[in-house]
Amino acid sequence: MRRAAKALDGRSLAAIALATAILLTSATQLRIAGTPIGPGEAALAGCIVVLVVWTARLAAVCVGPLTRPWLLFWAIALAALAMGWVIGIVSGESIAASNRDAVAYVFCAVVVGVLVVQPMSEDLIEDALFCLILEAALVIGGLFVLGLASNGRVGPIQIWYEAIRFRAWAANPNQLALLLVPLPWFAFALRHRGRRSGLLLIGSAVVLAGLGFATGSDALLVSWAIGSLIWAGWLVVSAAARPTRSVRRAAVARVIIPLAILFAAIVEGPSAMAWVEDRGFRIYFQGGQGPDRVARWGFGLEVLAASPVVGFGPGSFSGRSSAFAAEEAHNTPVDWATSTGSIGLTALAFLELWVVSRCIRARSRLATLAVLSLIAFMGLHYMLRQPITWFYLLAASAMRPRPDPAPEAGG
Repeated sequence: MRRAAKALDGRSLAAIALATAILLTSATQLRIAGTPIGPGEAALAGCIVVLVVWTARLAAVCVGPLTRPWLLFWAIALAALAMGWVIGIVSGESIAASNRDAVAYVFCAVVVGVLVVQPMSEDLIEDALFCLILEAALVIGGLFVLGLASNGRVGPIQIWYEAIRFRAWAANPNQLALLLVPLPWFAFALRHRGRRSGLLLIGSAVVLAGLGFATGSDALLVSWAIGSLIWAGWLVVSAAARPTRSVRRAAVARVIIPLAILFAAIVEGPSAMAWVEDRGFRIYFQGGQGPDRVARWGFGLEVLAASPVVGFGPGSFSGRSSAFAAEEAHNTPVDWATSTGSIGLTALAFLELWVVSRCIRARSRLATLAVLSLIAFMGLHYMLRQPITWFYLLAASAMRPRPDPAPEAGG
């Protein structure tokens, strides 16, 4: 009994430390100049070393439901990266940043690999996600308040980007948006799973959503809009399909609500579509970012066509005006494909489908929406060198059904 309590305390400390390290990886302003190493990366490496030592002392490497799929993915991904790297070197297309990116991928693989072989890994990951939600709301929210109360600078941290967009301790607002994009959905998902501190989770979700809007990230807003539309559709379909003995409730769910939606679509649909179209054009042409992204995606596909099976290994191979210009395509599938080819892209697609299926089997619509929002965000940024991306996918895959067999009400 004492040993079990000691292990539980150790898991709680590990979850807090892991969440803190993941949160600190977003502090890109605090990285060592010219390197991808900052307090978060150092702390996360320390956490992994401690977990390895802890697992070795317990002699308890566990093979759970997360272990094989994740290890298989990374085995395929690293093999594709290695073969692509050879092709890149032989063809002369490998770039100087390849070494840095290779280290980043291996580091992410080690983080995931160590976490999925831990005893009670799903509990550890869920506890870390819970701590991350609370810590992010507290710390990032605190930086927002300090940014309003001061001249926008806290020590070496410049809180505002171009004086109007909130970036906290990140180098740019989109890096902070990556931290925030799935967290409100995850907060509500954990709340529906019956976790204690439900009010804290709800409050944190509201704070994190407000901070997300303050970043001014178009990719984040698009991702949340997609998630919200899917959620609304689920709610309507669930209400109509839910069996009920009440004639009044059945009439509301199956007749009145659909008719109200149809009426609103007819009356407000044209003006709403015009607003969406206008907003979309503004976002697309603002600063030339729309045409620039489309051009980058096209050049990225040219790179993929040059090595369609395994790509060219670690590094960035797209460009603004030509292929092989050592720049990102700003699209995760395209950038990943230029590095790992169709093999890596297929492995990533199957991994994402498996993660979504895990959320669906766990009857957690909100966790599913967290993943879908993250995937939508990937369409506008490259995110696979960041450990936080893999932690979010890992956390979603760790979702399990609640003890109560009823599905989430609206979530």
